[in-house]
Amino acid sequence: MTDLKASSLRALKLMDLTTLNDDDTNEKVIALCHQAKTPVGNTAAVCIYPRFIPIARKR
Repeated sequence: MTDLKASSLRALKLMDLTTLNDDDTNEKVIALCHQAKTPVGNTAAVCIYPRFIPIARKR
C-alpha cells in the first residue's frame, strides 16, 4: 500500500459526515448514511439530530 493510499484510508476513518439542518428529512439522512459507507471503509461517524437515529440505524 502506498503512503498516499494509507493516508487516504486513515483520513476516511477519522472523518465524520454531518447534517444538522432545520430542513433535514429522512431521505437526506438515508443518503448521508449511504455516503458514509464506501468500498474501502466507513467514516468514523454520521452526525444527525436524535430524531433521525432510528432511521440511520437501519442503514
